[in-house]
Amino acid sequence: MKKSSCISLTLALLLLTACTAKEAAPAPVSAPEISAAETTVSGEDTPSAAEPEPESKAEPKSISESVAEPIPEPEPESTPEPAPMSEPSGDRLEKALACVDQDISALYAAIGEPESSRYEYSCSGPGDDGVLFYDGFLVFTYKENGVETVVDAEAE
Repeated sequence: MKKSSCISLTLALLLLTACTAKEAAPAPVSAPEISAAETTVSGEDTPSAAEPEPESKAEPKSISESVAEPIPEPEPESTPEPAPMSEPSGDRLEKALACVDQDISALYAAIGEPESSRYEYSCSGPGDDGVLFYDGFLVFTYKENGVETVVDAEAE
C-alpha cells in the first residue's frame, strides 16, 4: 500500500510540474527514481511514468556577478575635541544659553567643542536638528543651508 501511495504521489507531482511549467515556468523539480521492482504493485505492471525533462544547467555566476556591491556607509561628521573641563558645567550651560539664536561659532568660542553630536531631519523645516553633547548638558541646534544656529540648551 505504501509503495502505491508513493508512486501515485510521484506521478501527481510530475503532472503538476508539467502543467504549471507552461504557465509560470518554475524551476524544474526532479522526481525520485523508481526501480523496476517498485513499479510492480499487487502483481500488476503499472505504466511507466513519462521521463522527467532534464534539468537545465545554468552556468554558475562568477563571484562578482552574484555578490551585490556593498553600499558605502556615510562618512561620520568629524567630532571636534571636547572643551577642557576648567569650569563647572553650570557656568558653561549659562554661556550656552547666552548663545541662543546665534551662529554655532559663537557657542564654540564661548564653551568649546562638544564631546559628540547627532543630527536628524527636522520636523520644523527643511534642515536638520542637532544635539550637541557636553559634560552635564545638551545644546540643541538647527542646521540649514550650511548655517547652524543654537536653539536651546538644557541640563541632562
